[in-house]
Amino acid sequence: MIKVKICGITRPEDANAAVDEGADYLGFVFAPSPRQVDEKQARLIMDSMPGFKNWVGVFVNADRFDVVKLCSSLRISFLQLHGNETPEECFFLQREGFQVIKAHCIQNAASFDDVSKYETPYILFDSYSKHREGGTGKAFDWNLLKGRSFNSRVFLSGGLKSGLMPDALCVYVPYAVDISSGVEDCPGQKNPAKIREFIRSVRKFDTKKSESQRHG
Repeated sequence: MIKVKICGITRPEDANAAVDEGADYLGFVFAPSPRQVDEKQARLIMDSMPGFKNWVGVFVNADRFDVVKLCSSLRISFLQLHGNETPEECFFLQREGFQVIKAHCIQNAASFDDVSKYETPYILFDSYSKHREGGTGKAFDWNLLKGRSFNSRVFLSGGLKSGLMPDALCVYVPYAVDISSGVEDCPGQKNPAKIREFIRSVRKFDTKKSESQRHG
């Protein structure tokens, strides 16, 4: 079953709505962004749902020691690194006990060249933009993923919406899908109905795939 990550969580009600609909991961953006939260905000949201564990801290070229300090304090175990972090920095954070999701922004086929340099348990593919690191709300050419395999579990991101899920997943089936702006009314404010529709579109694909495998 494809996992779902809802990123850019800024309010307790959004986090609770996402989990109620079946989200598997929730992301806090600690980097400069319209969806940026600080430690106090993140703790308030986490305290509102103490039973949930799969919190993801999103960082862009942050000091590794600051990342360790913040996420250790909050007990966040997943780190999504969305900048120019090196393989050595990723290894350091993994050695500190964190699960690293290294993001790679895809512009063309050559964008995959550096992926094998990173020995992280998870990787994330997002759309390339010269103006911002992620959160563009735009899709990259999913056909670039055709026929590719990776040693890490893949999160697929970039411009995903419920109506586009069949197109994306028929090209490449990832470990997880990651959405932020596609389930928002405005930056940082999620819409429960959009979250529900998105997750249902993923689950619908899961069901069709399972039925196809049974009859195929």
